[in-house]
Amino acid sequence: EEIFSGRILDADVNSDFGQAAEQFKDRYLPTINHRTTVVILGDGRNNGKHHNAEALEEITQHARQTIWITPEPRWGWTLGSCDMPLYEKVCDRVEVVRTVDQLAGVAEELVKVRA
Repeated sequence: EEIFSGRILDADVNSDFGQAAEQFKDRYLPTINHRTTVVILGDGRNNGKHHNAEALEEITQHARQTIWITPEPRWGWTLGSCDMPLYEKVCDRVEVVRTVDQLAGVAEELVKVRA
C-alpha cells in the first residue's frame, strides 16, 4: 500500500532510478549504517533519464550491503535505456529474479547470511 499510494513515488510514471536514488539518499542516508541492507527492486531502466549511479554508490558506502533484484535478464542490460551495468558496479550484489521460486531463494540466502 505504501508503494502504490504515491507517497514515496508515482508508480504510474516511467522508471527513474537516478531520481529515486537521490531522493532515498536525501531522506534516509543518516539512518543507513553498517547494519543496514538496502534492497532495490527494479529493471534498472531509466527511460533516457540520468542514471545517478553516484547517489547509489554513496548509499552503498554507508550500508552493510546493497542488493539489487531485477527481472531484467543480463543479456538485456546492454539494450535500450538499461543502466544495470552501471548499477552493478556500485552494488554488492545483483540478482536476476524472474520467478517467485527464485525470489524465495534469494530471500532464504539473505536470512542465512544474517543468522
